[in-house]
Amino acid sequence: MLSFAIAPKFGLLLQLEDAGSLSFKEVQRRKSSQMRGSLVNFVGSISFYGIITTAALCGVVGPAAASVVNLVTNGSFEGTTGVAPSGWSVGGSVFDGYGPVAIAYGQTGLYPVGAQGESVPVDDASSASPDAAGANGVYFVSDEAKNLSLSQYVYLTPGSYKIGFDSYDTLNGASQPHDAVLTAQIAGVQLTSFKLSSVSPGSWSSHTGKAKIETAGDYLVSFAFNTPDTPTDPVPSNAGGEYNAKDVVIDRAFVIAASGGGGTIVSSVPLPASAPMFGAALLALGAVGYGLRRKVETTARST
Repeated sequence: MLSFAIAPKFGLLLQLEDAGSLSFKEVQRRKSSQMRGSLVNFVGSISFYGIITTAALCGVVGPAAASVVNLVTNGSFEGTTGVAPSGWSVGGSVFDGYGPVAIAYGQTGLYPVGAQGESVPVDDASSASPDAAGANGVYFVSDEAKNLSLSQYVYLTPGSYKIGFDSYDTLNGASQPHDAVLTAQIAGVQLTSFKLSSVSPGSWSSHTGKAKIETAGDYLVSFAFNTPDTPTDPVPSNAGGEYNAKDVVIDRAFVIAASGGGGTIVSSVPLPASAPMFGAALLALGAVGYGLRRKVETTARST
């Protein structure tokens, strides 16, 4: 006859010989021996898995993947709607007061919080940006824009970088009679410049490229919007008429480090937009100084 006993806490099933054929001490000895063996195996298992766990926590098993960082500040244009997004500067000329603003997705408000009644969907383009599309995009809607821009500078060290952004040509903008042009310069590279009439309205498009930086410095990230028909430069066939032009929404601008090298070579740091004005001011000051010096010299000779 066989009997069974369960070792407390270890769930150990002990198979014992017929209790009647063994002395009480022999039964206890065998039970004790089996429990010691099971305990050794149990502790060994704990030690083995403990080593694996400790190794994983210490990074011995394998390094964690490094997170990708977008070097563009607020590349998803989040923040307060109805104004230019934080981290960006507005430049150029706008003659009708409709500057670039952050608008909210999925609602039918009018400018400056919406796309003139059109519900723009969340950016769903396939993008290399590490940022989510978020709740906002930037809306360029002016009918009278001359180099109207949204820009910032990013500091880059030598190396290769993936660059890009997404765009959405609105349906109500596509119905307007006059075209508009969007030009994107990222990390010193003119990534794209296209007429809004050349893209399909109502869907998101992704624009990507690669830049190879050879000199450390601050590089321009800029989106410039132009309409061909402004009060100062009217289309001849529309002189004095309406300036209704197409419009566009942009999102997820990015500059991220790229492996493998390559890309459009940018060999020197572009000058900031204010540099020519500063240089002109220096030349003007130099001319004034030269004139004053000549005047002093002429006065001295005449005396």
